[in-house]
Amino acid sequence: MKKFRQPVVAVSYGAGPLWLLDEGYVGLDKHSKTAKNVADIFNKIYTSDA
Repeated sequence: MKKFRQPVVAVSYGAGPLWLLDEGYVGLDKHSKTAKNVADIFNKIYTSDA
């Protein structure tokens, strides 16, 4: 039986929900690096061989 690991994800809420919005403060909208990191987090955790 394959071992299953449950990942722990901690997401900073410092910018609030601004990174979900189309427009917001510069660097804190959905086009920011933070938003990209949150959107890509599951691709980093779960690989195709899981």
